[in-house]
Amino acid sequence: MSNAEISRSQKPGPLRRGMVRILVLVQLLALGALLVEGSPIGVVADGWAQAPVSGADQFLSGHIRAVGSKTIRIDSKEYPLDPKVTITDLVKKHRSLKDLKPGTPVWFHLTKGRIDRIILDEPS
Repeated sequence: MSNAEISRSQKPGPLRRGMVRILVLVQLLALGALLVEGSPIGVVADGWAQAPVSGADQFLSGHIRAVGSKTIRIDSKEYPLDPKVTITDLVKKHRSLKDLKPGTPVWFHLTKGRIDRIILDEPS
């Protein structure tokens, strides 16, 4: 065999190049799926922050827009407050409804459609 024939036989064909591209695309899609908001590893799209709590609980994040005595608006959605809602800051210091101000970033937990836990995502 000549050198030209050897180098041609070692070059990947179009089928092999296509398969490699598909594998790379699948890996990128899998990585992207891990980086979306609400993923099981607690990654948030706008901050790469981990949820301030561990365990199986699913916490959501957002910014307070309005606070009532029985409801709270976070981003564009209004949620009823559980009568026994627990409010803390990141160092687990207990806080009250009066500490919930518009614009404050929060983590919150829903049980049966009601917020039962709020964590203020700011220093105390």
